[in-house]
Amino acid sequence: MLRNILVTALLFGTINANAQQQPNGAPNLPKEKILPIDYHEIGAPMPKFKLVTLDTLAKEYEGRDLKKVNKKNVKKLGYASVTRVITDADIDNAGTLIMMMFNPTCGHCEDETEILKKNIGEFNNSRLFLVANPNMKTYLPDFVRNHKTRDFYPTMTVGLDSAEFIKEIFQYGSLPQINIYSRERKLLKSFNGEVPLDSLKMYMN
Repeated sequence: MLRNILVTALLFGTINANAQQQPNGAPNLPKEKILPIDYHEIGAPMPKFKLVTLDTLAKEYEGRDLKKVNKKNVKKLGYASVTRVITDADIDNAGTLIMMMFNPTCGHCEDETEILKKNIGEFNNSRLFLVANPNMKTYLPDFVRNHKTRDFYPTMTVGLDSAEFIKEIFQYGSLPQINIYSRERKLLKSFNGEVPLDSLKMYMN
């Protein structure tokens, strides 16, 4: 009698185990948890990127192809904003990416921008992106105009974050924050506050 009970128990156990298998015969294993990416860690991939520029041109040029605009003809008065959208898929350079999170009303950020401009020839294949929070939209056109950043496009591009890029990588330290990404778009280095050119040179290519 006891033997029959044990056989029956084993039989039902086997049926139960088979019932938990997938249709192809493989057992149902617990799924591995996908851990969130810490974009602050060295070697982390660059998160999704979408930048909306607010280039400033004279009103008479608003809506025209920016490539066909003669800079010498742009008047000093009557500036308007022209929008352009750049995503990570559009960044096809073979060099490093230097991402500067900034506030257009921040004096340290303005000083760093001037350092980058004066040494723009040092960057070779690298691309510079100055990324501001969307709530800085009101102040960005004046920043672009006052610092003449359009003159350094495409090596330097200034715009508003439109993909929560800042939210993913900002360390809540001093501004500006500069993140440097490799050709493979992996984080090489992160700086907070004004950065001397010598500290950036080793990452330029």
